[in-house]
Amino acid sequence: MYQIPGLNKFPELVHGVSTLDEGNMSIKWGPEAEVNQNRQFFLNKLNIDPNRCVHAGLVNGTNFVVVDQNNSGQSVICDALITSEINLPLRLITGDCFPTIIFDPIKNYLALVHLGVYGIAGGLATKTIIKLVDMGSNISDLIVGIGPGVDKSSYKFEREILFQKDIPEWQPFLTLDPADKLTMVDLHGYLIYELKNQGVQAENIHDSGINTVTDSRFFSHYRSVRTHEPEGRFMTAVMMS
Repeated sequence: MYQIPGLNKFPELVHGVSTLDEGNMSIKWGPEAEVNQNRQFFLNKLNIDPNRCVHAGLVNGTNFVVVDQNNSGQSVICDALITSEINLPLRLITGDCFPTIIFDPIKNYLALVHLGVYGIAGGLATKTIIKLVDMGSNISDLIVGIGPGVDKSSYKFEREILFQKDIPEWQPFLTLDPADKLTMVDLHGYLIYELKNQGVQAENIHDSGINTVTDSRFFSHYRSVRTHEPEGRFMTAVMMS
């Protein structure tokens, strides 16, 4: 199990990211009985009851849902979960997208956000922060933990196919790799820029700095497609206690 550096100084925040040796966490990529066993093994390490988790049923969109104890054990179709409930675990499953925790230790608000290319480009982090502020958070109090995801050095395409190529604010985050003449897309850099632009304090952003494509501790869709290794996904779970 991996934990995002910096978040451990908040004892009331229980969190963890599963690693490859804890097994595949997605039923799409493995037998259901085996996946459920993997999930239980991982969540038990966090003293989280798998049957009480609220699961984000991802659609690669920009919608969030505020959940409470009535949603315990449910899968909710969204890409960001927000709660003010103590002892309500949130979870999501990723391959190369950034699982991101946003925590307000003053108001006791918590969000778990799935940030891939569409979520980042669509401003899902901003929408989530705005909702937390509407609920009473002060942006300067927000703590953000960014989990493992794809680094720009591994996320490269022909510039012509990128939808960001004509968007001015994306230009600093699209750079040419002289080695292969492909354009590196810095999703991570843009996410940091967006968080700071919304007023999140730099010292409150805690980043794993892990590239899922090159770090063999984690599953990576991008890597699997290229190396033909078995597909799988890892889980991020978080709860206020």
